[in-house]
Amino acid sequence: MKGYRLITLFVGLVLLGSGCQWFGSTPDSSARNAFSGLSPVEAAEKLQFLPGDSFDIAQQAYGLETLVPNFLKSDKGVRKVTVTRFAPMNGANVDWETTLDVETDASKSAQDAYMKALDELSQDAEIPVRPEPEYETRSVSGTLAYVNLKTSHKGFFPAYWREGKQSASDEFSGVWLSDDAFQELSRTGQTAFSFNVFQNTSAEALRGLNALQDAVAALKQESQTAKKEHTDIDLLKTTEEAFDYELTIDGQPVTVEAIKARNWFGEMTVLKNRQNPIILEVSINPLAAGVNEAIGDKVGSLQGLFGYKITDFNLKQY
Repeated sequence: MKGYRLITLFVGLVLLGSGCQWFGSTPDSSARNAFSGLSPVEAAEKLQFLPGDSFDIAQQAYGLETLVPNFLKSDKGVRKVTVTRFAPMNGANVDWETTLDVETDASKSAQDAYMKALDELSQDAEIPVRPEPEYETRSVSGTLAYVNLKTSHKGFFPAYWREGKQSASDEFSGVWLSDDAFQELSRTGQTAFSFNVFQNTSAEALRGLNALQDAVAALKQESQTAKKEHTDIDLLKTTEEAFDYELTIDGQPVTVEAIKARNWFGEMTVLKNRQNPIILEVSINPLAAGVNEAIGDKVGSLQGLFGYKITDFNLKQY
């Protein structure tokens, strides 16, 4: 009997030390179990959304009216996006949230007082030391509804997402290609797709950021020149064959098949999955020699505002 008890205890310790994998998997291994052994093509097709699934979007700036220009230099820049409705090839709704640093009211008052004192300073007076701005961490959230995944050829990138409730009005495809756009791109290697840099939503994103407003104005002028030269600035073309792209699902690296395409404004990487053609990455890199000369080092700032990369998926279904 004693020997039997020792054997039972030993087996129990072995099961405990192995995480009881005989009886189920740990949360951290869910993605590995669901996607392990799959080819990139199979993994891309398996990446589907159900309500409650989420993904992280990394960018340098968000375009909210409440942001200070200094946020362009912030290393936070990550939104948690939760899918609340997803009908493949039809429509989607998402909620999002993030934390960011916002200058305090007291700090703004101190800066205003300093500038006023500076204006009133006599010519021979000693210039006072400017107070350092102070920031507080604040949570911001929003909802984007009525994303058109069926026929739209216009993106609605995170730079346009505002705090509170917002609608894509069944006109924009959010951070996806619509079924029309994806099928045409897959079949012919090209499709029309607008980055919407010059739309009203972009103007709202740039409110208060004068330097970037100037950069967008210069970019618009260059785009008008391109149009006069009969360039279709919204014509999106694939730039190479489908390729392997590594992303993260539930903390585990997974390789999927993706498509890279670009138009005059920049390039994007799209998951090769008709059911879920999510735009994994966007870079603003205009196809015009005169752009860099016209807006100089502000190209990087435009990339920080309009560009993004999806860094992690969290899929509750697995």
